[in-house]
Amino acid sequence: LKVCSRIFTLGQGHMYCLLFQRPQGNKQVVSVAPVDSPQRRISGSTFCCEAQAASPGAAGKGLPLLSGTPCVLEADAALERTFGSGAYQLALFITVGLTLYSSTWAFSLLPVFTDIKLAADASLPNFTSTSLPIASTALFLGWLLGSAGVGPATERWGMKKIIFGGAVGLLLCSLATVALPSVTGDSIAALAVVRLFSGIFVTAGILTGVYVQDLVPARWRNRVMVALNVAYSMGAAVMSIACGTLTLGLDWRIESLLWCAVPTLAALVFGFPLARESVSFLAGKGRSKEASAVLADIAQKNGDEASAAGISIATPSKSSDAGASQGAPSLWSPVLLPRVLALATCFVACGLGYYGLSYSAGGLSSNIYTSSALLNLVDIVGYMVALSADVLGRKTVQSTAFLAGGICLLLGAVLQPGSMALQASAIAGRLFLDVCFTTIYVGVVEAFPAPTRSSAMGVCQLAARLGGLFAPFCGTLPASVSCPLFGALLVLSAGLTLSLPEKDGESA
Repeated sequence: LKVCSRIFTLGQGHMYCLLFQRPQGNKQVVSVAPVDSPQRRISGSTFCCEAQAASPGAAGKGLPLLSGTPCVLEADAALERTFGSGAYQLALFITVGLTLYSSTWAFSLLPVFTDIKLAADASLPNFTSTSLPIASTALFLGWLLGSAGVGPATERWGMKKIIFGGAVGLLLCSLATVALPSVTGDSIAALAVVRLFSGIFVTAGILTGVYVQDLVPARWRNRVMVALNVAYSMGAAVMSIACGTLTLGLDWRIESLLWCAVPTLAALVFGFPLARESVSFLAGKGRSKEASAVLADIAQKNGDEASAAGISIATPSKSSDAGASQGAPSLWSPVLLPRVLALATCFVACGLGYYGLSYSAGGLSSNIYTSSALLNLVDIVGYMVALSADVLGRKTVQSTAFLAGGICLLLGAVLQPGSMALQASAIAGRLFLDVCFTTIYVGVVEAFPAPTRSSAMGVCQLAARLGGLFAPFCGTLPASVSCPLFGALLVLSAGLTLSLPEKDGESA
């Protein structure tokens, strides 16, 4: 290993500090850190490039030490270099992230309010307060099924096709929700089937969180996830307040179209033409030319087209530690399996705790709309607190939040039912739960190699939906019973978080 500290130029004159280089066949594996502008500062990047030794005199004067075309960069380093103004990523965040990921709350939380109107609708006698929770459970069952298939589907067809196919499915389900109860003679089974398919397609909307993260530089991922979750909570809080005030007297069908159909239609109209396939996904599949083309398009939209010149995207290298014969290790390898199990348990705890508290809102106070709005507003604070992971480290923040949230919810076992103390304890637990629900998504991206991220997210989503499957049932239990159940899972997840590495390639 040759350790150096030379300054050299790369591509269009950007200056880098060479940290080290070592031979690999006819190439050099090079680790660099950019030094030419604050916008290009990253902790370091390792890549291969064709090496041409500079003369000793030139190197000694600090002139270019290496040159070569093309330069082969890892996906994260390439995204960092072509970030420019970030205009493309911002547009993608708005037209895809906000419309799909940050609006999925409508499909899972709106039934809490519309089911009240459905049960009171005299023209729908089969829709009662005892039968409608079955339809809500069907939604989470669909989410469970969708999570089981989203990993293999995205590995075969890519994230873009799955996400926008899911958006079409959500739009059709929104229309079916409005039309079928009248067409089918208030059949609860028909409503359950529609909600089942809604749950399946919602999985694609949640995948949007990984998709948007995959197309931004690594240093922005936690902030992007926080922003998406803040938007999610703001939308859910606005919906809770509106359903209890502005639209309280409106038909449930109008509410369903407003909160479910409109965002998905916006995603298809404005987001789909802009979206490109994930660079890391293409590189992981060995489609480096397509990845480079996407990168060039991103650079052009960011106003820095020259930054993509001469760049090729590296295909993930062989991992001997994982025992993989080629490329990234298998998700079920001895190295990655413990991470899958630990993160899956964290997702179960978050899924059951988050949605369980939402469905238990009516048991926390006498006004379900107020309780729901408070829970969703505190979500915003929790997601902002998650930004501390950028400073303190994801693992530290996540384990601490899991433990603190677990203690708050365990107190529900001894607090007076219906008291302000119980409501405050539940809200505090929700706040810490929000921190974890942000960092675990970043954890999937950080803890797994690029080719396995979609599958890992599919497994984790499956676990979250398995937890959420019991949320409607937990809503029928006293808060003094359900809150301690959520708390016990959070404490367990705190311990499991400590077994995870901060990033793939690092030890726990």
